[in-house]
Order: sequence, then C-alpha cells, then structure tokens
Amino acid sequence: MEIYTKTNGGIIIITNEKRIAYIVIVVCLLIAFGTTVTINWLYETFGHLSMDEIIFHLKVPMEGTNMDIIFTFLKECLWKVILPTIIISFALIYPMVKDIKFIKEIHTSERRRTTLTSTCIAVLVLIPDGFLCKDCPNKWDEQYKNVISCSSKRVGDFVKWLQEQDFYDNTTIVITGDHLTMQANFFEPEEGQQYDKKVVNVIINPAIEAENTKRAYSTMDLYPTTLGALGAKIEGNRLALGTNLFSDEKTLIEKYGVEYVNNELKKVSRFYNNSILVK
Repeated sequence: MEIYTKTNGGIIIITNEKRIAYIVIVVCLLIAFGTTVTINWLYETFGHLSMDEIIFHLKVPMEGTNMDIIFTFLKECLWKVILPTIIISFALIYPMVKDIKFIKEIHTSERRRTTLTSTCIAVLVLIPDGFLCKDCPNKWDEQYKNVISCSSKRVGDFVKWLQEQDFYDNTTIVITGDHLTMQANFFEPEEGQQYDKKVVNVIINPAIEAENTKRAYSTMDLYPTTLGALGAKIEGNRLALGTNLFSDEKTLIEKYGVEYVNNELKKVSRFYNNSILVK
C-alpha cells in the first residue's frame, strides 16, 4: 500500500514501510531525549540521586505532587526534548526523500486532468498458445490467432467506451506493451513480405502535443512520457533513465545507440545491488 501526500509542489509517494520507519525514528529520539533531559533535570533540581531513587520517583503516582514543580519541569525541559527531536529527525529523514521528484500538476478546463490507471490482464497471450475465454469467438484456424484477435477487440471496445464517457475530454489513455509475443516464430514474415513487428505503445488524448513523433526510445522512456502525457511539468524532461518523449530532449538510445545502452545496462552495479535491489 502507498500513501500519497499532496504538497503545493506536487505529490510525494510514501510506502507504509517508509512511514513506519519515520515514526520509529521520531519515537526513539523522543524517548532518548526525554530520558536524558529528565535525568539531568532531576540531578539539577534534587541533587545527585541514585538510579534506584530516580526510578522510584518515576513510578510514584502524580497525586499530591506540587503543580509548580510539574510546570517548572515542562517549562524547562519540554523544548529541550521537542527541538532537538525535530532537528535530528529532519536530518535523518530528509536524505531518504530528497531525491523524490515533485511532479507539478496542471489544470485543464478549470479541472485537474484525470489520471486513468487500468491494469490489463495479459494472461490471454502470455502462455504459449494463449488463453481463449468462453466469450471469445473462434474465427481462425489457430488458437493463438483467436486469442490475439479477441484481446485486441476487448482493448478496442474499452477505449471506445471511454471515449463515449463524460470524463473522456479530461482523460488520457496509455496503452503499452513490454514484449513482442510468447511465440517467437508466429510473426515471422512469409517469403517476399517485409514485416517488422514492433511493440505497441499508444497514447490517446494527451494533454499536450509531441514536438517530434519519430523517436528511438525504450520502455524506460515511458515513465516520464506518461507523466508528460498527463500534462505534468518535469524538470529537465528526464526521470531515472527515461526521457519525456513529448519534449525535444534526446533519449539515451538516440544519444548513444541501442547496442551501447544494452551493454551498459548488462554491467554489474554494486550500488544497485547493495542500495536499491530488494533481496
């Protein structure tokens, strides 16, 4: 689960694990400073007490205690606990979130552009022969052809339905593919044909128009490009290893070529393995 914290500059995404870590840090600091300040105050106020005497007084009920002593304790000690806790908590937590990009949201037609996130179940075509559900027509002589035809029709019907809705004008549809096919030889061109199958990536009704529609890109570029399609302003038009294709900024493949980028990505990174990769 993720917690989305809105700010004036955009959105910070904080996972539950990180949120728990932040809470633990603050609580530990409060306990540490609270204990230290309280013990020092007791020594300064009542003289050098033994540890047994301090523990005894801490366990004694507050009933009958002179309220002036309590107010004096709060006045002299509370800020000594709160202030250093805030400062050190900030120093420890800030490096954890400083690299998060703040994506500025824009408004269109006096409304925020709707982000429609839909997960398409790819089970239809991920297994070698695909899965032909009972609602798919059996029009072709091969199951894989029927699976592809049916899944394509379902996606098309869904897009058409979206385009008929009241919220469509304020909605961007992103359809992406991450590989060609599970049957490597299925799309091989027949003799005399020139057919080079590509991964399909489609963005419908983006908030802005692309400056250049003929680009050399990879899946890494879809991250900032999707945000760009929603109208987000990205500083430098780059996020991680990706480039916003709605800008004129060159992608890594356009700068260095596919072979060079692939070779670099295959290299072992100790920083990635030790600091990023979750084992």
